[in-house]
Amino acid sequence: METSSETTSAETSEPATSREEPGGGEPCRAGQVKAALDPSALADMPPPDASGHSSTQVEFTNNGGVECTLQGYSEFVMVDAQGEPLPTDRLQKSGVPAETVSLPPGGSASTYLEWSIFDSEQRPGCYEPDLIRLTLPGDQERIAVPWRLGAYCGAITESPFVAS
Repeated sequence: METSSETTSAETSEPATSREEPGGGEPCRAGQVKAALDPSALADMPPPDASGHSSTQVEFTNNGGVECTLQGYSEFVMVDAQGEPLPTDRLQKSGVPAETVSLPPGGSASTYLEWSIFDSEQRPGCYEPDLIRLTLPGDQERIAVPWRLGAYCGAITESPFVAS
């Protein structure tokens, strides 16, 4: 099942590590969380840096009535206008510990995505997705978020969840 939000499923490349924090609750589920790309990134595609990379923040907000937690990384798949998955190498940002983030009702957590906007011999193929479908850790339901950030080439690197 998929929920849509104006505001996925893939394999991870390395195991996440965690440091438990006080508080908690059950893991967040798609039905209680809204996902949105950084609003400033939606207004205009962020300018690429000198190395040809672009990035965005993905914010997850607990719209439910009870506290929930996010730990590690979301899973995601980029999807074209026909609903077909696009080739994507998912990478996890190294050197950043994956901690458990507690989200009280109305609370938020973020992850950051970074990608190349240039095709290369090492990473051939650029794609312009219509949606990003996100799956929260331990959940099966996907959250569909419109992608208005242009093309990506090859890999997308994701950071673990952090409190917003």
